[in-house]
Amino acid sequence: MRVADSETAERIPNVHAIIATRNILVHAYAQVDQQKVWEIITQDLPALVPVLESLLSGVEAK
Repeated sequence: MRVADSETAERIPNVHAIIATRNILVHAYAQVDQQKVWEIITQDLPALVPVLESLLSGVEAK
């Protein structure tokens, strides 16, 4: 899987799983496991938000 900014991508936990999930949501919507999406939203996303906010604050400061 190719990532546009590999340096930033390395700082995002599970970046390849995030990209794969996005691809399923966009390209194979009929096959989406709604329970899995809910688990991602309720369990994984809360921990990811501070990481992304930190990365964004670094971009805003430049």
